[in-house]
Order: sequence, then C-alpha cells, then structure tokens
Amino acid sequence: MLKNNFLKYKRMMVSLMILIAFAIVVFKLVDNIGPIFVGIGVFLGWIWKMIVPFAIGALIAFILNSSVNFIETDFANLFTKGRPNKIIRCISVTIVYLIAISLICLAGVYLVPAIEDSIVEFKNNLPANIDKAQTLIESAGLNFNLNSDIDFGDEISKAISEFIAKEGAVVNLLGNIASFTSALINGLLGIIISFYILVDKENLGAYIKKVILSFVKKEKADKFFEFCKTVTKTFDKFIIGKVVDSIIIGLLSYLGFLILGIKYRLIFAVIIGLTNIIPYVGPFMGAIPVGILVFLYNPAMTIPVLLLIFLLQQFDGSILGPKVLGDAIGVKPIAVIFAILVGGALGGVLGMFLAVPTYVVIADLVNKFIDERYHKNVVEKEVGKNE
Repeated sequence: MLKNNFLKYKRMMVSLMILIAFAIVVFKLVDNIGPIFVGIGVFLGWIWKMIVPFAIGALIAFILNSSVNFIETDFANLFTKGRPNKIIRCISVTIVYLIAISLICLAGVYLVPAIEDSIVEFKNNLPANIDKAQTLIESAGLNFNLNSDIDFGDEISKAISEFIAKEGAVVNLLGNIASFTSALINGLLGIIISFYILVDKENLGAYIKKVILSFVKKEKADKFFEFCKTVTKTFDKFIIGKVVDSIIIGLLSYLGFLILGIKYRLIFAVIIGLTNIIPYVGPFMGAIPVGILVFLYNPAMTIPVLLLIFLLQQFDGSILGPKVLGDAIGVKPIAVIFAILVGGALGGVLGMFLAVPTYVVIADLVNKFIDERYHKNVVEKEVGKNE
C-alpha cells in the first residue's frame, strides 16, 4: 500500500517538474521572442538565397520547355525516325538558348534605345503639342483648358522625367557591386540549372515522383501528380500562347501605325502589345493611354488610331486568340474579369496576368471535388438501392 502511494506521488512529482520546466521554456521563448524571430528571419533568408538560383532555373526551364519539345520532335523525326535521344535533346536545348539569347541581345541593342529616344523626343515636343491640342479644342468651341493652373503638359513631362529618372536610379542601384554580383551569379546559376533540368527532365521527374511515393500514399500521390499536370498544362499553354498572341498584335499595331503615319509608333505598339497580355481588360488599358498621347501630338489621328486598335482587338478576340490559345482559358468572361480584379488587387500587373490560369486551375480542382462528392453521395447510394 505504501509502495503504491509512493509510486503515485513520484509520478505526480515528475509530472509537476515536467510541467514547471515546460512553463519556464515557454516563458523564456516569449521573453526572447524578438531575437527568436530575428534568428528565424536570418535562417529563412539564408534558405531563400540557396533556393533563388533553383527557382530561377525552374522558371526558365518552364518557359523554354515547349520550344525545346517542338524542336526536339522535329529533329527526332528528321534524324532518328521519331525516337529522341540525349544528343538530340542537348542540341535542341542549345538551339533554344541561342535563339533566346540572340533575341534578348537584339532587343537590348536596337529596341530599348529606340524606345528611349522616342520617349525623350516625345517629352521635348510635349509643350508644343499641348498648345496645338489646346488650339484645336478652342476652335471647336469647347471650354476645356489644357494649360490650366494644373499645367497638364508640365505634369506629363514631370511624369516622363520621373520615369526616366527611375530607370537611372535602377541602373545606379545595380551599379552597387555586391548587389550586381549577386544578381549576376544567381542569373548564371539559374541558366545553368535550367539547362540541366531541360536535358534530364524525365529522370529528374521520375526521381521526384519516387521521393513523393516514398512518403505519401499512392492514391493521394496520384491526385497530386494529376494536379501538377493540370497546373503545368494550363500555365504553359496560357503563358506561351498569350505572349505569342501579344507579340503578333504588337507587330500588327506597329504596321498599322506605320501605314497611318503615326510618329511615335514604336512606343504605342509596345504599349498595345504589353497590355494585350491581360485578357479582356488589357486592350482597354492600352487604348486609353495611346489615344490620349496621340491626341496630344496629332489630334486629327486620334479616331483613326482608336479605330485601328478596336479592329485589331476584334481580330484578336475572334480569330487570332482562339487559334493561338485554343481552350487555354475556357471560362466565362465575367469570371475572367473577376479573377483579373482579384489578381490585380493582390499582385498588381503580374497578378492580373497570372490570375486567369490560376482561376482555371482552382475551378478545375473545385469541379473535380464536387464531382467526387456527387458520385459518392448520390450515384453510389442510388446503385446501392438498386442492388
């Protein structure tokens, strides 16, 4: 009896000591919560620095994967009767990288300086163009003063100057040796990692699948793999398709502006092409600033330019978009607009662009979940009753 009581009190004392020790640890953690969070932040920052090159590499590989598959298929059909091998894969990846680097270099050498010169010229000619627009407005008998107390011309000139100044600030920021070196190293490592991902993607995918199956049940793993396929297919088809679609619209708008004799056609074509990336609302986002800028330097061409943009967007929505994108979107316009508004609120322009494929993936998950629940709660019960 005494022995049992002793053991009982002994267990109580041990439990009490453990509880006191736990309380002391919690108190110390709360008392030093600041340094702990700082330490966690430092640790996460260190982890992020290691992950960045791999994230960049994975992103580059994802973007270039479709082009590699296209070239590899053609080479395999030409040289190995449709059977790809490592040599053809390496050649295909190398060709895609050479094309991508060449396009970036050409844009840096020719396109960027031309856009910069056009911006500077437009800024310098803006006051005179404002006066011309003001004269046209007054001759039409309208009471609207562009040269009011809020000097519209100065405001636009100031905005453009600030934009150019920001570009200079970015260059100066990158001039910091440590930051530039870090960005350069991460970029180079990302390119190298993406090359190996593209060359050995099947083996890499098989290994990742093996690791997941080692820790997750096959049924859940299969659902995860199906989800990954849906995400990859949706984002790949939408992003690549929309970029190609927008480049074509940008080129067509440049040709249209050239035929109309628009002076700053390169700037306007770039604006139209970039904003066209965002579905539905993008064309309006591009037409408004282009229309205003055209009105400021040549009011008589405002309506022809807006009409050209309208015709291009009709062509894109009815013919070009469906051909390039296919069923990559496949959702109602009202749902797309809602997704774009939410994406814009959360992530700005990038959020607006990624909102549509994200919505498609989420909608697909929800529909599959509803189908599974319906099959389980309705179909299976009906079958059971009939039996």
